[in-house]
Amino acid sequence: MEKVRLPKGQEIEEAQKMSSYILDLLGYKKKITLLGMNEKTRQFFTWGCCKYACFATEKNNIGLQFNVSGLKFKGLVRVIYCYATDYFNIELIKVSRINVLKELNRKLGLKPNEMKLYQEKLTCVKEVKDIDFESLHNILHRLIEREDDPEV
Repeated sequence: MEKVRLPKGQEIEEAQKMSSYILDLLGYKKKITLLGMNEKTRQFFTWGCCKYACFATEKNNIGLQFNVSGLKFKGLVRVIYCYATDYFNIELIKVSRINVLKELNRKLGLKPNEMKLYQEKLTCVKEVKDIDFESLHNILHRLIEREDDPEV
């Protein structure tokens, strides 16, 4: 799992453009026309995406992360664009919360504390590397939702 950071300076605009491009590849549409939606857009909306954010990595790559609640996977998805290879990497990450005070009291042998202080723990469940732009949507759909839908 690559370490992420906030984009700085000129990287911000570039990361926003790349995030928009990734969303276009995945089938995201702001408006649905009267003619309906195509299969790619329908599949994208079945993932239950929310909380979109662009980011940069320590290796100076950029990408998009969002939460999904699909049939097969619920958690955080990161799509990273690698400049050197001109391919995308996918990371599926489970987010769990740990009650820090309860763990600390248990280690010290104290009574359980009623106060709650949570820390998020990120665990990379699956990582797929070197994906071209044409197969990005199909691979994500198979990982998040289901495998028996038609490929688009």
